[in-house]
Amino acid sequence: MSKSLILIASAMTIAASLALAEAPTKMTMAPASTTTTEFLSTIPSNALLVSNIYDRNVYDAGENKLGEIKDIVIDRSGTIGAVIVSVGGFLGVGDKDVAVAFEAVNISQRNNKTWLSMNTTKAALMSATGFKFDKSQGLWTLGQK
Repeated sequence: MSKSLILIASAMTIAASLALAEAPTKMTMAPASTTTTEFLSTIPSNALLVSNIYDRNVYDAGENKLGEIKDIVIDRSGTIGAVIVSVGGFLGVGDKDVAVAFEAVNISQRNNKTWLSMNTTKAALMSATGFKFDKSQGLWTLGQK
């Protein structure tokens, strides 16, 4: 009986070793980057922090709240192409997500805080094409929320 247990234990050890030996060959690895990482010793003086824009309110010229910036769309070159503004609704219910060109957002300072405004109205934003976030693809797609 003890020979059987030893034989089974040995077979399981060999099978586990073979399974572990095959595992790395089944994984796909991203190719190594050919560029060197550049480290900065200073932050550019004209830098704009995402934390000063993301999840912040946006106002119209009359200082009425239009909505809130819920996402920032950046292309592969690092250029901000758009912001996603959540407009309407109450406590996240009934809101609409609208893509707005980044250049349309006016960024200034008030009382040492970032102030975001746009030359538009809430009605114009509500009538614009809505977007929804597709979690399975990790991107914004056309279609009202």
